[in-house]
Amino acid sequence: MRTYNYALQIVVMLTTCTCVSAQDSTGSRSLFGGGLTLQGGIGTFAVRDEYISGEKYSGSIPFYGVTWSKYHETYGFHLHLEYQNTSNLKDFNVTSAVRQYRMSLEYLYPIADAIMCSKSVKIFLGPTAELFEFHRQDNIIGPENLQSNVALISGGIKSEAFWSLTESLQMRAAAHTTLLSMGFHSVNSNNGNDSPTKLLTLFKGMDADGEIAVSYQLMKPLHASIGYRFDVTRVSAWEYFIAANDNLIISLAYVF
Repeated sequence: MRTYNYALQIVVMLTTCTCVSAQDSTGSRSLFGGGLTLQGGIGTFAVRDEYISGEKYSGSIPFYGVTWSKYHETYGFHLHLEYQNTSNLKDFNVTSAVRQYRMSLEYLYPIADAIMCSKSVKIFLGPTAELFEFHRQDNIIGPENLQSNVALISGGIKSEAFWSLTESLQMRAAAHTTLLSMGFHSVNSNNGNDSPTKLLTLFKGMDADGEIAVSYQLMKPLHASIGYRFDVTRVSAWEYFIAANDNLIISLAYVF
């Protein structure tokens, strides 16, 4: 948790700097980059889903992702897909299988140039659209309702900052949250008053993340990076659901 607090402070610092100069489209394009990025990593995952149980299940979970990026004349574009799956979350002797999937579409506009430690920082902000899906099943033979599903179709906002340390070394920070979602959740079929679909505000359902990464140009056009990302998904319109995920992610990008 201490690591997360340090990372969050850096994310906030990089993504909330004050504008100090006019925008430079060429510089924004250079720092934002564009191309195909493959990601892999490992994370720790914890979930409490009161539809099944009030207990917290936790364990390690792998991370797989792919991102297509492109910078147009006035904005940057990301199309991102990721997948995580594990069958070994534990609460004492009970194990649970979990898989989750995200697909996001992001439009990021340069809003500020800043200087930090005599180095240029480019800051982007823009809207996002996201599909999030979560499925859980306990690995025991027992009564009904041992499976749970949560899904969000959301609109949100994302801020991203690029800090150019040297010609080949760059730091990136980002923060994202959903604002309004169409939520789907497993419900008890014996309770006819509870709909499985609801419109959720930020206070009833959200998917948010913060990340920080350092990238290095190995050779043109290959870039490698290592980073940390924290995700949290919370839904309270039905039985309370919260999932948190720390990830260490390594990426390889073909940039053009």
